[in-house]
Amino acid sequence: MKFSVKELCVVAVFTAVVCVATMILKLDIPATRGFFNVGDSMIYVTALLFGPIIGGIAGGIGSSLADIFLGAPWYAPGTLVIKGIEGLIVGYLGYKIRPKIEVITRWKTFGAFLGVSLGVITYYLGSTYYIGIFGSIFLEQLFWAVIATLLGAFIFYFNLRRELVINWQILSILCGGVEMIVGYYLYEALLLPLIAPPEWGEIIPILEVPFNIGQAVIGLIIAMPIVKTVWRSIPSLRS
Repeated sequence: MKFSVKELCVVAVFTAVVCVATMILKLDIPATRGFFNVGDSMIYVTALLFGPIIGGIAGGIGSSLADIFLGAPWYAPGTLVIKGIEGLIVGYLGYKIRPKIEVITRWKTFGAFLGVSLGVITYYLGSTYYIGIFGSIFLEQLFWAVIATLLGAFIFYFNLRRELVINWQILSILCGGVEMIVGYYLYEALLLPLIAPPEWGEIIPILEVPFNIGQAVIGLIIAMPIVKTVWRSIPSLRS
């Protein structure tokens, strides 16, 4: 596969954008030696504007470089693959595919179910496993209830909108987000323990799941307004 000079410039620029976006906000997750970030938002923007190849390359390389720069090199190999596939999925579904109305209608039903399900899962995992944020069980359960409600309501609301193309883009992002969540869970459960030093203690992948769900949804919230604004300003980029 050959890239034009323009495409190589786009890859370089958005690889840097993904890397910087990942490094802007870093919230450590002690249970997995990972961290929460908002880099997924720029992976989604890149994939929806330029397609799966550029989205996959920028997502994988940019995110893995951020792992190295932020002092978490043990995540770089997994991130390269997981975030690369995430960009490929979002770019392929959201940029390449032109679904018919009836297909989108079926996806809307799935999206409504997904919104409710992610909300319930986030609340259960957060309130059951991730404790110690506020030092109060009531406040912790309230915190996760609010997060779960906002998450489910956001997905459910946008799923009901009449803009079919936007709905499809949102569902494409959710598919990429699911891959990211599952990918990191498997990496932390199967591969990370093999390279982790004994002083780390037990790695508990389930504790990171609520954060990765939130990471995907926040990425969606940030990405869609940016993509819509770019489309209005540069119509030629609209897929």
